[in-house]
Amino acid sequence: MKNVILRTENLSKSYQMGEIEVKALVNTSFEVYEGEFMVILGPSGSGKSTLLNLLGGMDTPSSGHIFMRGDEITDYSEKQLTEYRRGKVGFVFQFYNIMASLTAEENVELATEIADDPLDISEVMNDVGLGERRNHFPSQLSGGEQQRVSIARAVAKNPDILLCDEPTGALDYASGVSILVLLKKVNRELGKTVVVITHNIAIADMADRVIRMRSGEITEIHDNAEPLPPERIMW
Repeated sequence: MKNVILRTENLSKSYQMGEIEVKALVNTSFEVYEGEFMVILGPSGSGKSTLLNLLGGMDTPSSGHIFMRGDEITDYSEKQLTEYRRGKVGFVFQFYNIMASLTAEENVELATEIADDPLDISEVMNDVGLGERRNHFPSQLSGGEQQRVSIARAVAKNPDILLCDEPTGALDYASGVSILVLLKKVNRELGKTVVVITHNIAIADMADRVIRMRSGEITEIHDNAEPLPPERIMW
């Protein structure tokens, strides 16, 4: 039996824009299993980034529930949500969000200082292929290398789950594939649960399970019997 690490029940999020109520997410229910590689797929405006922000504790739902290992995070105080983001979740964004004034290794070290049980920084830098680039500043790194720093920073905290928002969106094809290879490595070799939010249909082929979204709702959830290796993904 698969262990459920994250679960949502009837999750909804609405925004008020003047007199208009915008429903970004509508009655969304699903489970994330421990150790799986999940892709949440949908076009712009489908609600997938709103969903990621809710799962990561960066925003609160209008209604519904989120459970992490059985604990309801939708009941958390601001302090508890901060602790949740620091300890339980690793974030990877499209535009890296790393500190320009710090070296690659210092960017990773910064994240471990707020973690309860961080991994060894040197080992993580080697795992993501930056062992020889650890003392370089972001301006000295390619876009793909900067994204590797972002992934190393997220992984080094030793989180329960890695949430990735369009991690290949700002990269060329070759760099994008190398990042997908790295994320699969983090998933398989380091045992991290990985959720990737993307509009890129091709990336869904490498997932264990795919959630398709449209207009704030889940339209389909399906398993991939034989996920493709990321090296074979084409777009």
